[in-house]
Amino acid sequence: MDHLRRKLENALSQLAIVPQGTLAQAEAQPLSGLYTSSLTKAESNLQAALRFQPYEPKFFLACGSASQQKCTYSVRSGTVRLNLLQGYDNIIDQSITPPDQRNGTMPAAQLVSQSNQLLQDITLLSTEIQIPVELYDAQGAFLARYRPDLDGFVR
Repeated sequence: MDHLRRKLENALSQLAIVPQGTLAQAEAQPLSGLYTSSLTKAESNLQAALRFQPYEPKFFLACGSASQQKCTYSVRSGTVRLNLLQGYDNIIDQSITPPDQRNGTMPAAQLVSQSNQLLQDITLLSTEIQIPVELYDAQGAFLARYRPDLDGFVR
């Protein structure tokens, strides 16, 4: 990150010395906004990654081992992305759906218990590190985002 930050800061300082009112300045102007935005985003991602790092083993445990794996995870754009595995995705989707909108199928009790534990772990970890967690189903479709600032899931 330090290398990227230095490059972006150097590029911004080079753009700042382009003479005003010239064609070069007119061409450089959009780059300034782009570089500033990129620098802000990179710094935000770094801060999220640094906050996430001490909690990574807990996410690993929450997602489970190869024989009982429920999900995989990654940190992107200041958010933890949780990819739920087949079976868990449907149960969790139903769990965060209002009762009057749920379908009538009843999954296995063990999967329900494991899914509920995963939801508890996710919400606790997200709240501790103050980073949103996005849930995706087994096909990669967005299900919901847990927002620690709201203490709840948002679709």
